[in-house]
Amino acid sequence: MIKKGLISVLIPCYNGEKFLNKSLTALLNQTYDNYEVITVDDGSTDKSKEIIARYREKFSKKDKKLVYLYQKNSGQAVAINTALKQAQGEYLVWQDVDDYYEPDALENLYNYLSVHPDYDFVRGAVTNRYYGGEKETVHTEIRSKYPQRMNVFNLYLYEKDAYCYPGIFMVRAEYLDKCIKNRRIYETRAGQNWQLILPIAYRGKCGYLDKPVYNYSVRNDSHSRSAKSKKEKIKRCDAHKDLLLHVLDNIESMNVLAKITHKIRLSLRYLLKKLKIIMLK
Repeated sequence: MIKKGLISVLIPCYNGEKFLNKSLTALLNQTYDNYEVITVDDGSTDKSKEIIARYREKFSKKDKKLVYLYQKNSGQAVAINTALKQAQGEYLVWQDVDDYYEPDALENLYNYLSVHPDYDFVRGAVTNRYYGGEKETVHTEIRSKYPQRMNVFNLYLYEKDAYCYPGIFMVRAEYLDKCIKNRRIYETRAGQNWQLILPIAYRGKCGYLDKPVYNYSVRNDSHSRSAKSKKEKIKRCDAHKDLLLHVLDNIESMNVLAKITHKIRLSLRYLLKKLKIIMLK
Protein backbone atom coordinates (compact mmCIF):
# COMPACT_ATOMS: atom_id res chain seq x y z
CA MET A 1 0.00 0.00 0.00
CA ILE A 2 1.29 3.45 -0.97
CA LYS A 3 1.57 5.84 2.00
CA LYS A 4 0.85 9.48 1.22
CA GLY A 5 3.78 11.84 1.64
CA LEU A 6 6.24 9.01 2.28
CA ILE A 7 9.50 8.93 0.31
CA SER A 8 11.14 5.53 -0.26
CA VAL A 9 14.93 5.63 -0.63
CA LEU A 10 16.34 2.52 -2.35
CA ILE A 11 19.99 1.55 -1.82
CA PRO A 12 21.61 -1.53 -3.41
CA CYS A 13 24.72 -2.36 -1.42
CA TYR A 14 27.67 -4.58 -2.24
CA ASN A 15 30.69 -4.37 0.08
CA GLY A 16 29.84 -0.83 1.10
CA GLU A 17 31.56 -0.71 4.49
CA LYS A 18 33.79 2.23 3.42
CA PHE A 19 30.82 4.32 2.35
CA LEU A 20 27.79 3.40 4.44
CA ASN A 21 28.57 5.74 7.33
CA LYS A 22 28.51 8.78 5.06
CA SER A 23 25.52 7.74 2.93
CA LEU A 24 23.34 6.67 5.88
CA THR A 25 24.32 9.64 8.04
CA ALA A 26 23.29 11.94 5.19
CA LEU A 27 19.88 10.26 5.15
CA LEU A 28 19.56 10.29 8.92
CA ASN A 29 20.07 14.07 8.89
CA GLN A 30 17.58 14.92 6.16
CA THR A 31 15.43 17.99 6.74
CA TYR A 32 12.41 16.06 5.42
CA ASP A 33 11.00 13.69 8.05
CA ASN A 34 8.62 11.32 6.28
CA TYR A 35 10.81 8.77 4.53
CA GLU A 36 11.94 5.14 4.67
CA VAL A 37 15.28 3.68 3.64
CA ILE A 38 15.43 0.23 2.05
CA THR A 39 18.91 -1.29 1.81
CA VAL A 40 19.46 -4.47 -0.17
CA ASP A 41 22.69 -6.28 0.67
CA ASP A 42 23.82 -7.90 -2.60
CA GLY A 43 25.87 -10.69 -1.00
CA SER A 44 28.44 -8.46 0.70
CA THR A 45 31.50 -10.15 2.20
CA ASP A 46 32.58 -7.19 4.34
CA LYS A 47 30.97 -5.56 7.40
CA SER A 48 28.09 -3.93 5.57
CA LYS A 49 25.48 -5.92 7.50
CA GLU A 50 26.92 -4.90 10.88
CA ILE A 51 27.11 -1.23 9.91
CA ILE A 52 23.52 -1.19 8.66
CA ALA A 53 22.41 -2.90 11.87
CA ARG A 54 23.99 -0.10 13.93
CA TYR A 55 22.22 2.49 11.82
CA ARG A 56 18.89 0.74 12.18
CA GLU A 57 19.09 1.56 15.88
CA LYS A 58 19.97 5.19 15.12
CA PHE A 59 17.07 5.48 12.67
CA SER A 60 14.70 3.84 15.14
CA LYS A 61 15.62 6.39 17.84
CA LYS A 62 14.56 9.14 15.41
CA ASP A 63 11.38 7.22 14.59
CA LYS A 64 12.67 6.47 11.10
CA LYS A 65 12.45 3.19 9.21
CA LEU A 66 15.62 1.52 7.88
CA VAL A 67 14.99 -1.86 6.24
CA TYR A 68 17.77 -4.42 5.68
CA LEU A 69 17.26 -7.12 3.04
CA TYR A 70 19.81 -9.73 1.96
CA GLN A 71 20.20 -11.51 -1.36
CA LYS A 72 22.96 -13.62 -2.86
CA ASN A 73 25.21 -11.62 -5.16
CA SER A 74 23.10 -10.94 -8.26
CA GLY A 75 23.83 -7.33 -9.24
CA GLN A 76 22.32 -3.90 -8.64
CA ALA A 77 19.35 -4.36 -10.97
CA VAL A 78 18.17 -7.41 -9.03
CA ALA A 79 18.71 -5.50 -5.78
CA ILE A 80 16.56 -2.63 -7.09
CA ASN A 81 13.79 -5.09 -7.98
CA THR A 82 13.97 -6.49 -4.45
CA ALA A 83 13.72 -2.99 -2.97
CA LEU A 84 10.90 -1.89 -5.29
CA LYS A 85 8.70 -4.71 -4.01
CA GLN A 86 9.13 -3.42 -0.45
CA ALA A 87 8.77 0.32 -1.10
CA GLN A 88 5.59 1.92 0.26
CA GLY A 89 6.36 5.54 -0.56
CA GLU A 90 4.26 7.91 -2.62
CA TYR A 91 7.60 9.01 -4.06
CA LEU A 92 10.69 6.98 -4.93
CA VAL A 93 14.39 7.81 -5.14
CA TRP A 94 17.40 5.53 -5.49
CA GLN A 95 21.10 5.99 -4.84
CA ASP A 96 24.43 4.16 -4.99
CA VAL A 97 25.95 3.15 -1.68
CA ASP A 98 29.15 5.18 -2.19
CA ASP A 99 27.26 8.44 -2.85
CA TYR A 100 25.25 10.67 -0.50
CA TYR A 101 22.45 13.23 -0.51
CA GLU A 102 22.58 16.89 0.41
CA PRO A 103 20.83 17.49 3.77
CA ASP A 104 17.80 19.17 2.14
CA ALA A 105 17.68 16.97 -0.98
CA LEU A 106 14.55 14.98 -0.19
CA GLU A 107 12.72 18.09 1.00
CA ASN A 108 13.59 20.08 -2.13
CA LEU A 109 12.65 17.27 -4.55
CA TYR A 110 9.42 16.60 -2.66
CA ASN A 111 8.51 20.29 -2.58
CA TYR A 112 9.04 20.58 -6.33
CA LEU A 113 6.60 17.76 -7.09
CA SER A 114 4.13 19.11 -4.51
CA VAL A 115 4.12 22.54 -6.16
CA HIS A 116 4.00 21.01 -9.67
CA PRO A 117 1.31 18.28 -9.51
CA ASP A 118 1.32 17.98 -13.32
CA TYR A 119 4.93 16.72 -13.35
CA ASP A 120 5.56 12.97 -13.12
CA PHE A 121 9.14 13.18 -11.90
CA VAL A 122 11.90 15.69 -11.24
CA ARG A 123 15.68 15.77 -11.54
CA GLY A 124 18.16 17.95 -9.70
CA ALA A 125 21.76 19.02 -10.19
CA VAL A 126 24.65 16.91 -8.89
CA THR A 127 28.11 17.40 -7.41
CA ASN A 128 30.84 15.12 -8.75
CA ARG A 129 33.38 14.40 -6.03
CA TYR A 130 36.70 13.01 -7.26
CA TYR A 131 38.81 10.84 -4.97
CA GLY A 132 42.47 9.91 -5.10
CA GLY A 133 42.60 6.92 -2.78
CA GLU A 134 40.39 7.79 0.19
CA LYS A 135 40.95 11.56 -0.05
CA GLU A 136 38.69 13.89 -2.00
CA THR A 137 40.79 15.83 -4.49
CA VAL A 138 38.28 18.08 -6.27
CA HIS A 139 34.56 18.54 -6.79
CA THR A 140 32.55 20.01 -9.63
CA GLU A 141 28.87 20.83 -9.92
CA ILE A 142 27.09 19.32 -12.92
CA ARG A 143 23.88 20.86 -14.21
CA SER A 144 21.66 19.95 -17.11
CA LYS A 145 22.39 21.51 -20.49
CA TYR A 146 18.65 21.43 -21.18
CA PRO A 147 16.96 22.56 -17.94
CA GLN A 148 13.73 23.56 -19.69
CA ARG A 149 13.25 20.21 -21.47
CA MET A 150 10.23 18.43 -20.00
CA ASN A 151 10.54 15.30 -22.14
CA VAL A 152 14.05 14.00 -21.49
CA PHE A 153 13.79 10.57 -23.13
CA ASN A 154 16.02 11.29 -26.13
CA LEU A 155 18.48 13.20 -23.95
CA TYR A 156 19.18 10.06 -21.95
CA LEU A 157 18.76 7.43 -24.65
CA TYR A 158 21.36 9.14 -26.83
CA GLU A 159 23.39 10.69 -24.00
CA LYS A 160 22.93 14.24 -25.26
CA ASP A 161 22.78 15.42 -21.67
CA ALA A 162 25.48 13.22 -20.10
CA TYR A 163 23.78 13.48 -16.80
CA CYS A 164 22.41 10.05 -15.87
CA TYR A 165 23.14 9.79 -12.15
CA PRO A 166 21.32 7.84 -9.48
CA GLY A 167 20.06 10.03 -6.69
CA ILE A 168 19.09 13.08 -8.75
CA PHE A 169 15.62 11.75 -9.64
CA MET A 170 12.41 11.57 -7.67
CA VAL A 171 9.40 9.89 -9.28
CA ARG A 172 5.81 9.52 -8.22
CA ALA A 173 5.24 5.85 -7.36
CA GLU A 174 1.82 5.84 -9.03
CA TYR A 175 3.38 6.98 -12.28
CA LEU A 176 6.31 4.53 -12.04
CA ASP A 177 3.82 1.68 -11.65
CA LYS A 178 2.24 2.67 -14.97
CA CYS A 179 5.62 2.56 -16.70
CA ILE A 180 7.33 -0.43 -15.07
CA LYS A 181 4.91 -3.31 -14.74
CA ASN A 182 5.08 -5.33 -11.52
CA ARG A 183 7.95 -3.07 -10.43
CA ARG A 184 10.46 -5.24 -12.22
CA ILE A 185 13.27 -3.83 -14.34
CA TYR A 186 15.51 -5.79 -16.70
CA GLU A 187 18.00 -7.72 -14.59
CA THR A 188 21.49 -7.16 -15.93
CA ARG A 189 24.83 -6.30 -14.35
CA ALA A 190 25.25 -3.42 -16.80
CA GLY A 191 23.57 -1.05 -14.33
CA GLN A 192 20.11 -0.02 -13.19
CA ASN A 193 19.71 3.68 -13.95
CA TRP A 194 18.64 3.37 -17.58
CA GLN A 195 16.06 0.68 -16.80
CA LEU A 196 14.41 3.05 -14.35
CA ILE A 197 14.86 6.38 -16.13
CA LEU A 198 13.96 5.54 -19.75
CA PRO A 199 10.52 4.00 -19.11
CA ILE A 200 9.42 6.94 -16.94
CA ALA A 201 10.98 9.47 -19.31
CA TYR A 202 9.28 8.20 -22.49
CA ARG A 203 5.87 9.75 -21.78
CA GLY A 204 6.58 11.47 -18.48
CA LYS A 205 6.79 15.17 -17.79
CA CYS A 206 10.08 15.94 -16.05
CA GLY A 207 10.80 18.95 -13.87
CA TYR A 208 14.22 20.40 -13.11
CA LEU A 209 15.64 21.68 -9.83
CA ASP A 210 18.66 23.85 -10.52
CA LYS A 211 20.38 22.97 -7.26
CA PRO A 212 22.72 20.10 -6.31
CA VAL A 213 20.81 17.44 -4.43
CA TYR A 214 23.28 14.57 -4.68
CA ASN A 215 27.00 13.91 -4.30
CA TYR A 216 28.37 11.41 -6.80
CA SER A 217 31.68 9.73 -5.97
CA VAL A 218 34.17 9.32 -8.83
CA ARG A 219 36.85 6.76 -8.01
CA ASN A 220 39.37 5.24 -10.40
CA ASP A 221 38.78 1.77 -8.91
CA SER A 222 34.99 1.88 -9.30
CA HIS A 223 33.33 -0.82 -11.42
CA SER A 224 32.20 1.64 -14.08
CA ARG A 225 35.74 3.00 -14.56
CA SER A 226 37.81 -0.16 -14.14
CA ALA A 227 37.78 -1.46 -17.72
CA LYS A 228 41.41 -1.48 -18.91
CA SER A 229 41.76 -3.40 -22.14
CA LYS A 230 40.04 -2.73 -25.45
CA LYS A 231 38.37 -6.10 -25.14
CA GLU A 232 36.86 -5.15 -21.78
CA LYS A 233 35.70 -1.77 -23.07
CA ILE A 234 34.07 -3.35 -26.13
CA LYS A 235 32.37 -5.92 -23.91
CA ARG A 236 30.89 -3.16 -21.75
CA CYS A 237 29.85 -1.24 -24.83
CA ASP A 238 27.95 -4.29 -26.12
CA ALA A 239 26.38 -4.87 -22.71
CA HIS A 240 25.10 -1.30 -22.52
CA LYS A 241 23.70 -1.43 -26.05
CA ASP A 242 21.90 -4.70 -25.27
CA LEU A 243 20.52 -3.14 -22.09
CA LEU A 244 19.06 -0.19 -24.01
CA LEU A 245 17.56 -2.42 -26.68
CA HIS A 246 15.91 -4.57 -24.02
CA VAL A 247 14.51 -1.51 -22.24
CA LEU A 248 13.02 -0.27 -25.53
CA ASP A 249 11.33 -3.64 -26.05
CA ASN A 250 9.60 -3.30 -22.69
CA ILE A 251 8.21 0.22 -23.09
CA GLU A 252 4.61 -0.76 -23.84
CA SER A 253 3.47 2.72 -24.87
CA MET A 254 6.07 2.93 -27.67
CA ASN A 255 4.84 1.80 -31.09
CA VAL A 256 6.71 -0.71 -33.23
CA LEU A 257 7.99 1.82 -35.79
CA ALA A 258 9.46 4.03 -33.05
CA LYS A 259 11.19 1.02 -31.47
CA ILE A 260 12.70 -0.04 -34.80
CA THR A 261 13.91 3.51 -35.52
CA HIS A 262 15.54 3.85 -32.11
CA LYS A 263 17.15 0.42 -32.38
CA ILE A 264 18.72 1.22 -35.76
CA ARG A 265 20.06 4.53 -34.46
CA LEU A 266 21.45 2.89 -31.32
CA SER A 267 23.08 0.05 -33.27
CA LEU A 268 24.88 2.57 -35.50
CA ARG A 269 25.83 4.70 -32.50
CA TYR A 270 27.39 1.77 -30.65
CA LEU A 271 29.13 0.49 -33.77
CA LEU A 272 30.87 3.86 -34.00
CA LYS A 273 31.73 3.71 -30.30
CA LYS A 274 33.39 0.33 -30.75
CA LEU A 275 35.30 1.52 -33.82
CA LYS A 276 36.67 4.42 -31.78
CA ILE A 277 37.78 2.00 -29.06
CA ILE A 278 39.51 -0.25 -31.59
CA MET A 279 41.30 2.71 -33.17
CA LEU A 280 42.65 4.00 -29.85
CA LYS A 281 46.39 3.49 -29.39
